Amino acid sequence: MKNKIKFRNTLKTISAGFLIVFFVSSCTGNDNIDDTKPISASGDIESGLQSSKISEADLLKAGWTVVKDIKSSFSAKNADVYSKNGTTSGEQKFKLTAQHLSQLGYDVNNPKAILEKFIFRDIRPDGVNFNSELKVGDVSNQETGDAHVLLGKPSVEVVSEDFQMPDEAYVTEVINNGDKETTLTKKYTYKQGYKTTWQRKVSGSLKVGAKLSIGIPTGFYKGEVSTEVTVGGETTDGTETSTEKTIEDAIPVPVPAHSKVKVAIITKITKSTVKYSVPMSVMGSAWTNYYTKVDDHYFWGLPASGVNNSGVSNYGLTHGNLTSEAGEAASIASVETKIIISKPEPL
Repeated sequence: MKNKIKFRNTLKTISAGFLIVFFVSSCTGNDNIDDTKPISASGDIESGLQSSKISEADLLKAGWTVVKDIKSSFSAKNADVYSKNGTTSGEQKFKLTAQHLSQLGYDVNNPKAILEKFIFRDIRPDGVNFNSELKVGDVSNQETGDAHVLLGKPSVEVVSEDFQMPDEAYVTEVINNGDKETTLTKKYTYKQGYKTTWQRKVSGSLKVGAKLSIGIPTGFYKGEVSTEVTVGGETTDGTETSTEKTIEDAIPVPVPAHSKVKVAIITKITKSTVKYSVPMSVMGSAWTNYYTKVDDHYFWGLPASGVNNSGVSNYGLTHGNLTSEAGEAASIASVETKIIISKPEPL
């Protein structure tokens, strides 16, 4: 009488973002594998367990055994200089443009409001030379300014580090209808690595479309992972980037005669989250020209930050701070995968 082996696979997932594929083969050459169909993991693993809450702890409590433990081999950047504070890009400069003035509420074709920001000794200038590409009013022969938008170094606040997410679990079972024990080689795939996400929470005053790197500390990887965010983007409010890799492996599963063994693939997921803030300011000089001498000079170099003043006739002397851009970045990492099997159960 030929031994007959029947297996049924159940791929019951806790998260749609994680994929494990099973392949089953018998080590006995003349065994017949048939009747392949899925079963429900819910309520069929052990009493009291449900598919939406399957975890390693649940399975071990139910008498299952860990037969393989796979730690992630991924190594984070800056592992030798691990710090609780995420690294970020440094300062970045962008020339002040007419579009920036428009975003601040000005109309460069009607420059009166702009010129009034640079009234000096109660005299309004005829023109302002912000930089080589931005001149407002009747500019004369004054020097060219170097007005620019300055993005300061982002600040990063750790919200959570290596927060334990619910386990991602897939369960299958192998059924042996034959008259003797048979070992099946079960192939499967799992993922290692991480993915990062970022999302803008507060838009900065100006659109500059800058790219910068936000570091996300992770204790498990003993370093940090980073994600590139866009500051002052026109349309992009967040992205997701994955560095995960898929790995194929196999596990032998002995199944006694007229019995079944359930196999679970459990992946540990951690999440680290940071808040970031990127300061913006208008900096540099703006050269003004006047129809009459002001303190013995027709031309004056004033701080370009004056264009951001809230009042009138304040001589351009402010720090020029604008609304900072702020957001949240996170890394979600597959840090460990375990293969757990149940005790054989008679059919």
